[in-house]
Amino acid sequence: MTKKINVFRELMTENLTPTISEFIDEYLPVTVRDLSVQREEVWDALKQRGYISTAIVGTGKFTPIHICSLEHLLEVAHELRDISFIKRLENFIQEGYKYAHLDGGNRCDCFLAFFDGTIKCSEGDYRFLAQFDEDGEMVKDTYNEYVEAPMTFAELKAAHPKIVERLNNQYLILFIYKDLTSEERANVFKMLNDGVNLNAAEDRNPSQEFICTDIRDEMNIKFKPLMIASGMITEEKSKRFGSCELIAKYATVYADKVDIPTVGGKTELDVAYSQNSIVGNEYSKFKTFFTTKFVPYLKIIAKEEYHFASPNFFFDLFLILKNMDNSGIKLPVINNDARDTLLKKVAELQIIKMAETIQYEQKAGTKSTYEGLFSKNSNMVTKHRFKIVNDYYIPALIESEIVVKTDEDRFYSKTQKAQLFMKSSITSNNVSINPGHVFNAKKIQADHKDAHSKGHPTELDNGKLEEAAYNNAKGAT
Repeated sequence: MTKKINVFRELMTENLTPTISEFIDEYLPVTVRDLSVQREEVWDALKQRGYISTAIVGTGKFTPIHICSLEHLLEVAHELRDISFIKRLENFIQEGYKYAHLDGGNRCDCFLAFFDGTIKCSEGDYRFLAQFDEDGEMVKDTYNEYVEAPMTFAELKAAHPKIVERLNNQYLILFIYKDLTSEERANVFKMLNDGVNLNAAEDRNPSQEFICTDIRDEMNIKFKPLMIASGMITEEKSKRFGSCELIAKYATVYADKVDIPTVGGKTELDVAYSQNSIVGNEYSKFKTFFTTKFVPYLKIIAKEEYHFASPNFFFDLFLILKNMDNSGIKLPVINNDARDTLLKKVAELQIIKMAETIQYEQKAGTKSTYEGLFSKNSNMVTKHRFKIVNDYYIPALIESEIVVKTDEDRFYSKTQKAQLFMKSSITSNNVSINPGHVFNAKKIQADHKDAHSKGHPTELDNGKLEEAAYNNAKGAT
């Protein structure tokens, strides 16, 4: 086996020292905040105010801003045939961007917010050093001016124009990277954040696989507020891509085809975010299921202020819906009233289980009640919880007739259609059936007298041949 050679090379960078005014005008409008190499942590107003107040007196030059040239990175991506990275870069370029943040996004947001009037600088005494030319001659004397109250940029400009002049002419240090690969870009991001303990989700985030980019750029943005409102995740745990990681864990549950699946931990999620993974290949189907089958329940939970015993119970609810779907078990009528009825029954069943004193063995010498199974989502506890989903929750929902199990045979066979014709060659609206149309579904269809969707079987006693137009208009009754 050939040993992989480590390559250490000097990166191609352009090092500039624009003024803040030049940076705001020439670079920021065409620089995109690419979240694949950014931390999901936006500074609050207090932190922004603190940064702007110190940047006014020149501290901005002590923390360089790092950006990438999209056009140059695209050339590298084409040379390496890095298709996913090419697509990402091309999308940014098509939107009119020339650069992407690598480090310093929050600081740049501060400048934008201050110049737009969204945040204010702090009150205080602003002091500036003397400035000298190349010959050592002083061109500006020391200067200080007191700002009596927090002010927006417009207010500061009107009341303290000399301070604004000084701000505009303060220098920044700007590094522009021109030859990074996707992997190198991720490594440089981690190096620049070496003073910050990146969590597993942040380490995983630079992946260009669809499961990563779509969860971060679409599902996280769209559903994080609902996930918090429903109690699926706390606001604190949702930070730093925490909600992205949680969605990915649900994707691992969906992709695992057994009745008692595994909830992805760090190792499983690292694999899921790699190229051509099972979870990644199943992601599009998961997204459809999550959005159309699971999210409607989250909306009801948030609206009605329902609480489960633990946020981890949402995995059990997800599995109830997934295994019902896989087993042909469904609501007789699919609407929010029916979903709400299901949720109330699930809440009742949960209370019954919580009241029990049965001890479940997590590992040798360690036992706990049902409540104790929700402290985490390791295999030691989910093997019990998910078995209870299949042996207790789903059967109880069927027994209560809140859901129905449909016949696996959704459609009548040709033999059955022939038998139905022999029973009756007249439709319900008194039309004689042309034998040549019996097997033409555009003309004649085998209808369930009592709807299949409500749990009634695909059997001769429950079937009748009908005109296609009549049957489609009739719907499920």
